[in-house]
Amino acid sequence: MSSRFDELCSIIARLRAPDGCPWDREQTPQTLRTCLIEECFEAVNAVDRNDTVNLREELGDLLLNIVMICQIFEEKKIFSVDDVLKDVNKKLIRRHPHVFGDAKAADAREALAGWNAEKQKEKKPEKSVLDSVPSSYPSLLKAWKMQQKAAKVGFDWPDPSGAEEKLFEEHDEIKKAEQSGSFTDLEEECGDFLFAAVNWLRLMGINPETALNRANEKFDRRFRFVETRCRLAENRTSSDKMNDAWNEIKKEEKKRRNNRFNAF
Repeated sequence: MSSRFDELCSIIARLRAPDGCPWDREQTPQTLRTCLIEECFEAVNAVDRNDTVNLREELGDLLLNIVMICQIFEEKKIFSVDDVLKDVNKKLIRRHPHVFGDAKAADAREALAGWNAEKQKEKKPEKSVLDSVPSSYPSLLKAWKMQQKAAKVGFDWPDPSGAEEKLFEEHDEIKKAEQSGSFTDLEEECGDFLFAAVNWLRLMGINPETALNRANEKFDRRFRFVETRCRLAENRTSSDKMNDAWNEIKKEEKKRRNNRFNAF
């Protein structure tokens, strides 16, 4: 291990010592769970934005949480950060037989196939193909992953059109539930609609998490423009004013996209 990594481990061990930091000493894997998820999302956000300055910081925060959890288990004499590193090193060598063994991989597709083949050998027998989908995944990601797993054993639409029809069917079910006056039924049908939407996107080769993230960023960008424009207009924030500002930035973005396209 590098001296910097050793230093990080030593700092965290010191924080967890009897005379260390009271807050750090109180932490458990369960209390750090939320921090771990948040740091992952913040690191991914920095990647999406190509923000190398923040990415460097977020990766450090993520590493901090990982080492902290390892330290907690080392104190319980269950495993250490050294054990984690040893395991991942062995896994990387084992799952790259085309690099560290005699196997061949002509391209990335064959390399991935080799990785998955080795991964399958390591797995314990599963009662369901869905067992490997973590229950803690965010709902959108979990839906996508479950659908991928089911598709691998043939439970899938033959093409996107079937999934699209299912989406319209679920929309009709929402309207019926709305008319029934049952909030429970309405909530369930809305969940089915979202699940069907994820399925349709998957069959079109679109990652729903990526697509929704782009939509979120677009809304964030445009709404900030609306806020600025409406403040400049003497705080006249009527819906018409806000819609005008929204359409203005929408047209401007479309114009910029077209100009970039025409440049090629």
